[in-house]
Amino acid sequence: MTYLLTLLLLLTSCAVIILSVILIRMSRHRRSTANALQDAYETLKLQNLRTEAILGDLPVGVEVYSKEGVLIGLNERSCKIFGVTDKKELLGSIPIMKNPVIPLAVKEAFQHQKKIQIDFPYDFSIVNNTGFYNTNRSNEIKRISCNGTPVFDSYGKMQNYVFIMNDITKEYEQAKQLEESIRLSHEAIQASNLVLWRYDNRSRLFSSYNDPVTNYNNDALMPTEEYISAMHHLEDLANVREYINAMDEGKDFSYEIPIRVKTAYDPDWQDCIISGTPFLKDKNGKVLVYTGFRRNISSWKKLNDALLKANQQNELILNNSNSGLVYISTDHIVQWTNLGTCSTSISNEAYKKGTFCYQSTYGRNTPCEDCVMQKAMLSRQTERHVLNLNNRLIESYATPIFNSHDKVEGVVLRLNDVSERERLISELSEAKERAEQSDKLKSAFLANISHEIRTPLNAIVGFSSLLMNTESQEEKMEFNRIITTNTDLLLRLINDILDLSKIEAGFVDRKIDKLDLAIYFNELYHSAQQRMTNPDVKLICENPYEHCIVQLDSKRMAQVVLNYTTNAIKYTPKGTIRMGYERCDGGLRFYVSDTGIGISEENKPRVYHRFEKLDEFAQGTGLGLSICKAITEACGGRLGFETKEGVGSTFWSWIPCEFCEPDTKETDIIEVSDSDSSSRAIQKPSAGFNDLTDPQPKKILVAEDIDSNYRLITALLKHTNYSLHRAMDGIEAVEKAKAEQFDLILMDMKMPHLDGLEATRRIRRTNESLPIIALTAHAFNSDKEAALEAGCNAYIVKPVNKELLLKTLHEYLD
Repeated sequence: MTYLLTLLLLLTSCAVIILSVILIRMSRHRRSTANALQDAYETLKLQNLRTEAILGDLPVGVEVYSKEGVLIGLNERSCKIFGVTDKKELLGSIPIMKNPVIPLAVKEAFQHQKKIQIDFPYDFSIVNNTGFYNTNRSNEIKRISCNGTPVFDSYGKMQNYVFIMNDITKEYEQAKQLEESIRLSHEAIQASNLVLWRYDNRSRLFSSYNDPVTNYNNDALMPTEEYISAMHHLEDLANVREYINAMDEGKDFSYEIPIRVKTAYDPDWQDCIISGTPFLKDKNGKVLVYTGFRRNISSWKKLNDALLKANQQNELILNNSNSGLVYISTDHIVQWTNLGTCSTSISNEAYKKGTFCYQSTYGRNTPCEDCVMQKAMLSRQTERHVLNLNNRLIESYATPIFNSHDKVEGVVLRLNDVSERERLISELSEAKERAEQSDKLKSAFLANISHEIRTPLNAIVGFSSLLMNTESQEEKMEFNRIITTNTDLLLRLINDILDLSKIEAGFVDRKIDKLDLAIYFNELYHSAQQRMTNPDVKLICENPYEHCIVQLDSKRMAQVVLNYTTNAIKYTPKGTIRMGYERCDGGLRFYVSDTGIGISEENKPRVYHRFEKLDEFAQGTGLGLSICKAITEACGGRLGFETKEGVGSTFWSWIPCEFCEPDTKETDIIEVSDSDSSSRAIQKPSAGFNDLTDPQPKKILVAEDIDSNYRLITALLKHTNYSLHRAMDGIEAVEKAKAEQFDLILMDMKMPHLDGLEATRRIRRTNESLPIIALTAHAFNSDKEAALEAGCNAYIVKPVNKELLLKTLHEYLD
């Protein structure tokens, strides 16, 4: 058939060639163009009609695809097989590679231009569901035989691909039935364990059929004693002989007894049932011949024992299972129930045996409207339903049970308490949404932070260049002020990012200090006052106590207050900003109120979101308030805000703390740090601090591997009475500290060959009194604690603040 179709396609190709030849000859002989075209058209049309007539009469389906894989021809038989309703609609519009029902092997054969012979299931439900083409077939599955052949031209290039299709569903089903019958017959023969026996009490001889005792010799005759002794268990012989004696007497009776048998073919004793009944009697009614069966029930007995054991195990499992099982008949009466551990989630009366399920479970007199059992019986498949019982979510799967006539005779319910699972799913869904939102915010943050960092960098780089090219002292001072301001802004941005990384890691550094908040808060006020640049806004400090001795994390508290204040400064064009605190509920309530622009209702939910800026044109990273929230909550406190658009806002944090009685001791130095500023020291100036011109120079070793950093230190200390000496790494610092006498060491923490921590430890082994100041870019409290633990006396964070550096050197050298 394939060759026939190939021939037809070749004939069609020949017709095209003939047409071309005719046209060429027309040109050569200058015949009439119109007549030549008409002759060629009629020839080609006649050839196509012949081809279609032949294809239409074929008893198999034929489909022709172009080399591009588009259907260009099919016969009526193919339309009938595939239920095609409109042949013209399919031609030129059905790509074989997109057919959802055609197997991959057929598509690969087409792609690789190879022949293929295959049969496969053709599921019309897929065609109907996808709407691949219009078919009059219902959702049935046909078995299709497919032979595919590529058609090549004289140059070896594929022009078409032809498929011969045939519906072999009926033959396929018959073959399956035949195969199943053969299998069942084979299994029946293998499973046949019946032995037919015959006993004649006149000759006292046994004969048997299909009996391993006689080596399956159906003609063999064996004496009674020899026959029974050859296979019966010793413990069963007495019982067997009793029945044989009864048969010898010709009694008219039937019997069935269990015995154990072992033949040459049996590795172990086999459990059997022997049954006997009279077969032939004499004229007086005496039985002469008996017949019966010996049936091996070992497999059945093992199966029965295993079934009993399995039932015991299943019952144990069900009693300890999280799932409850209930069997309900079609009349809604509970026939069997085992709720397992699910019984703790529902009442004891629910699904009580012998009751109507809707009555014992829901207290209803009629079945439920959305009864999952009814749905399962109607759909004839498992149905799922989640119901609420005693405020617990119970997931119910209803599976219909069919009898031998394929009718539903009941439903098995599997019950699971899914309250915890549903809660976790809900939490996971919310977490997923938060994570997705966080990713979006981070992307927005990266764009924002790039702008915010470049803004001060632009000023720093630009005015640094201008500073080098100006001779005006006034311009130098102005450029230097701008550079310093933008440097502080850049540091505040970096500190915000560092704080965010710690908060996202779930770690917030806390260090409890004892301080007089009345004094400390005034210092915070003066620090905030330096940030006031708008003359139309007045900053007011509300410090209600003369003394307020407390124990709390002063650094984090200052960070929160200054963040609130900085935020108020940004969004208050005129009016007042009040910063203050008060004792409240065993703690301190810090607040900042302003008369600024306020916050709209739609923006209120976004206030504490990370990376959020309600005004895109305001400077900052949008992290300040989210950091305040994380710090307050990490300290065990709470926070909130009150606002009215166009009127102003009040932000507050309540932080628990311990209150102490005032003492007469002078307050220690307290480090103030917030997300908007680098570390500064607040203390009274020491006497003689400005006197840095001691006639005897102090010798300082600077352990620093970066040239620019060392040059910065030398520049900062250029006009002081300090003699600087450099060590390029930790090893050189240790060696110089041993070989020479120094008054102080400035130790970088990150250096090649030997870091600052280990270098400090080695120096401390031989010199415990030499002051060592850590000078590093590591800004976390954990880094500071590690440095102090290694033996450093103080800790200064880069970029170096000149005032802080001079104060620290003066403290340890003067």
